[in-house]
Amino acid sequence: PAPPAPALRRRRPAPPRRPAAVSRALHPRRRPRARLSDQVNKMGFQVECGPVGMFISRHNLPKDMKFVSTSTPVSYVSDVSDEQPTRIVTGTEVRVRVAGTHVDVGGISVIGTMKDDFLGVISDT
Repeated sequence: PAPPAPALRRRRPAPPRRPAAVSRALHPRRRPRARLSDQVNKMGFQVECGPVGMFISRHNLPKDMKFVSTSTPVSYVSDVSDEQPTRIVTGTEVRVRVAGTHVDVGGISVIGTMKDDFLGVISDT
């Protein structure tokens, strides 16, 4: 009798194709630097990270960051008592991590987070 046929291995599906600049900006091991755009509200804020826009929800911010609508311009302010408060306003440069992506016909939607270590405000410009 003939020997049994070897079991076929299943191949992993190929990842979706993206432009090279977008792939570098969204690489999971990188901590992208992002600059805040003009959209800061109580739901979170929008940042631009290379060619991609990224939304950082208030749920993905550290617990001590509070939204202050009475300040001009509106901002998120850290509430740590022993340090000088850190403000996130339009034009602030932050370090973020990609939490999720969604590729659609109209473009790429990216959700980010600032809850991990070594993430947060880099410079207030």
